[in-house]
Amino acid sequence: MKRAIAVLALCVVVGAVIGLWLARPQAPRVVEAGPAVLAIRGHGWVKPFNAFNDTPSVIGVGIDGTLVLINEACVGLRQGPPGSTDSYQVMLLWPSDTDVEGEGPDIVIHTGGRSVRIGDDLMGGTTGWTSFPEVQALLPERCANVTLQDFDLAG
Repeated sequence: MKRAIAVLALCVVVGAVIGLWLARPQAPRVVEAGPAVLAIRGHGWVKPFNAFNDTPSVIGVGIDGTLVLINEACVGLRQGPPGSTDSYQVMLLWPSDTDVEGEGPDIVIHTGGRSVRIGDDLMGGTTGWTSFPEVQALLPERCANVTLQDFDLAG
Protein backbone atom coordinates (compact mmCIF):
# COMPACT_ATOMS: atom_id res chain seq x y z
CA MET A 1 0.00 0.00 0.00
CA LYS A 2 2.81 2.40 0.90
CA ARG A 3 4.48 1.66 -2.40
CA ALA A 4 1.28 2.44 -4.34
CA ILE A 5 0.93 5.78 -2.50
CA ALA A 6 4.59 6.61 -3.20
CA VAL A 7 4.16 5.80 -6.91
CA LEU A 8 0.99 7.89 -7.06
CA ALA A 9 2.72 10.82 -5.33
CA LEU A 10 5.66 10.55 -7.73
CA CYS A 11 3.29 10.58 -10.72
CA VAL A 12 1.53 13.69 -9.38
CA VAL A 13 4.85 15.48 -8.87
CA VAL A 14 6.16 14.51 -12.32
CA GLY A 15 2.86 15.57 -13.91
CA ALA A 16 2.97 18.93 -12.16
CA VAL A 17 6.56 19.55 -13.25
CA ILE A 18 5.76 18.68 -16.86
CA GLY A 19 2.65 20.88 -16.78
CA LEU A 20 4.61 23.85 -15.44
CA TRP A 21 7.34 23.31 -18.02
CA LEU A 22 4.82 23.25 -20.89
CA ALA A 23 3.01 26.36 -19.60
CA ARG A 24 6.15 28.46 -19.16
CA PRO A 25 6.31 31.73 -21.07
CA GLN A 26 8.41 31.76 -24.21
CA ALA A 27 10.18 34.96 -25.13
CA PRO A 28 9.59 36.51 -28.55
CA ARG A 29 12.31 35.75 -31.05
CA VAL A 30 13.68 36.86 -34.38
CA VAL A 31 14.70 34.20 -36.88
CA GLU A 32 17.19 35.08 -39.60
CA ALA A 33 17.07 32.61 -42.49
CA GLY A 34 19.81 33.92 -44.75
CA PRO A 35 18.77 37.50 -45.58
CA ALA A 36 15.12 36.87 -44.58
CA VAL A 37 14.07 38.04 -41.09
CA LEU A 38 10.99 36.74 -39.29
CA ALA A 39 9.57 38.16 -36.07
CA ILE A 40 7.82 35.57 -33.90
CA ARG A 41 5.82 36.51 -30.85
CA GLY A 42 6.42 34.67 -27.62
CA HIS A 43 3.81 32.55 -25.92
CA GLY A 44 2.64 34.37 -22.82
CA TRP A 45 4.99 37.34 -23.27
CA VAL A 46 4.07 39.72 -26.07
CA LYS A 47 0.77 41.52 -25.84
CA PRO A 48 -0.25 44.05 -28.47
CA PHE A 49 -0.71 47.52 -27.06
CA ASN A 50 -2.61 50.54 -28.22
CA ALA A 51 0.14 53.02 -29.06
CA PHE A 52 -2.10 55.94 -28.05
CA ASN A 53 -2.71 55.04 -24.41
CA ASP A 54 -0.57 51.93 -23.75
CA THR A 55 -3.55 49.69 -23.00
CA PRO A 56 -3.97 46.08 -24.17
CA SER A 57 -5.62 45.66 -27.54
CA VAL A 58 -8.82 43.69 -27.82
CA ILE A 59 -9.96 44.24 -31.40
CA GLY A 60 -9.58 41.73 -34.23
CA VAL A 61 -9.70 42.56 -37.92
CA GLY A 62 -9.11 40.70 -41.15
CA ILE A 63 -5.97 41.41 -43.15
CA ASP A 64 -4.88 40.18 -46.57
CA GLY A 65 -2.08 40.76 -49.04
CA THR A 66 0.96 39.20 -50.65
CA LEU A 67 3.82 37.78 -48.59
CA VAL A 68 6.97 39.77 -49.48
CA LEU A 69 10.48 40.60 -48.33
CA ILE A 70 10.48 44.27 -47.31
CA ASN A 71 13.92 45.88 -47.82
CA GLU A 72 14.89 42.48 -49.28
CA ALA A 73 14.89 41.10 -45.74
CA CYS A 74 11.84 41.64 -43.49
CA VAL A 75 9.09 39.05 -44.03
CA GLY A 76 5.91 41.02 -44.37
CA LEU A 77 2.66 41.62 -46.16
CA ARG A 78 2.07 43.97 -49.06
CA GLN A 79 -1.45 45.23 -49.42
CA GLY A 80 -2.34 46.79 -52.77
CA PRO A 81 -0.62 46.65 -56.17
CA PRO A 82 3.22 46.66 -56.19
CA GLY A 83 4.66 50.15 -56.67
CA SER A 84 1.25 51.79 -56.36
CA THR A 85 0.66 54.76 -54.09
CA ASP A 86 -2.14 52.60 -52.64
CA SER A 87 0.35 49.90 -51.64
CA TYR A 88 1.09 49.44 -47.92
CA GLN A 89 3.67 47.10 -46.36
CA VAL A 90 4.02 45.78 -42.83
CA MET A 91 6.44 43.31 -41.28
CA LEU A 92 4.44 40.45 -39.79
CA LEU A 93 4.67 39.30 -36.20
CA TRP A 94 3.97 35.58 -36.50
CA PRO A 95 2.35 33.29 -33.87
CA SER A 96 4.63 31.51 -31.40
CA ASP A 97 4.12 28.12 -33.13
CA THR A 98 5.83 29.36 -36.33
CA ASP A 99 8.79 27.48 -37.82
CA VAL A 100 10.92 28.38 -40.84
CA GLU A 101 12.93 26.35 -43.31
CA GLY A 102 15.09 27.49 -46.21
CA GLU A 103 16.67 30.91 -46.74
CA GLY A 104 15.92 34.29 -48.29
CA PRO A 105 13.14 34.38 -50.87
CA ASP A 106 12.95 30.56 -50.84
CA ILE A 107 11.84 30.27 -47.20
CA VAL A 108 8.84 28.19 -46.25
CA ILE A 109 6.94 29.36 -43.16
CA HIS A 110 4.99 26.74 -41.21
CA THR A 111 2.34 28.06 -38.84
CA GLY A 112 -1.07 26.98 -37.64
CA GLY A 113 -0.91 23.77 -39.67
CA ARG A 114 -0.23 25.64 -42.94
CA SER A 115 2.84 26.36 -45.02
CA VAL A 116 3.33 29.61 -46.96
CA ARG A 117 6.04 31.08 -49.20
CA ILE A 118 7.15 34.49 -50.40
CA GLY A 119 4.74 35.55 -53.17
CA ASP A 120 1.71 33.74 -51.69
CA ASP A 121 -1.51 35.69 -51.23
CA LEU A 122 -2.58 35.43 -47.59
CA MET A 123 -5.67 36.13 -45.54
CA GLY A 124 -5.57 36.19 -41.76
CA GLY A 125 -6.27 38.23 -38.68
CA THR A 126 -4.62 40.97 -36.67
CA THR A 127 -5.42 43.05 -33.63
CA GLY A 128 -4.54 46.09 -35.73
CA TRP A 129 -1.94 47.42 -33.30
CA THR A 130 1.67 47.99 -34.27
CA SER A 131 3.54 48.61 -30.99
CA PHE A 132 5.55 45.59 -29.82
CA PRO A 133 8.59 46.96 -27.95
CA GLU A 134 9.76 43.51 -26.78
CA VAL A 135 10.01 42.33 -30.39
CA GLN A 136 11.13 45.60 -31.98
CA ALA A 137 14.16 45.62 -29.66
CA LEU A 138 15.27 42.29 -31.19
CA LEU A 139 15.02 43.31 -34.86
CA PRO A 140 18.17 43.85 -36.91
CA GLU A 141 18.80 47.37 -38.21
CA ARG A 142 17.46 46.61 -41.71
CA CYS A 143 14.02 45.87 -40.21
CA ALA A 144 14.02 48.26 -37.24
CA ASN A 145 12.12 51.04 -39.07
CA VAL A 146 9.52 48.80 -40.73
CA THR A 147 6.03 48.83 -39.18
CA LEU A 148 5.43 45.58 -37.28
CA GLN A 149 1.93 44.10 -37.16
CA ASP A 150 0.73 40.91 -35.46
CA PHE A 151 -0.70 38.30 -37.82
CA ASP A 152 -2.31 34.90 -37.60
CA LEU A 153 -3.34 32.77 -40.58
CA ALA A 154 -6.14 31.30 -38.48
CA GLY A 155 -7.69 34.77 -38.37
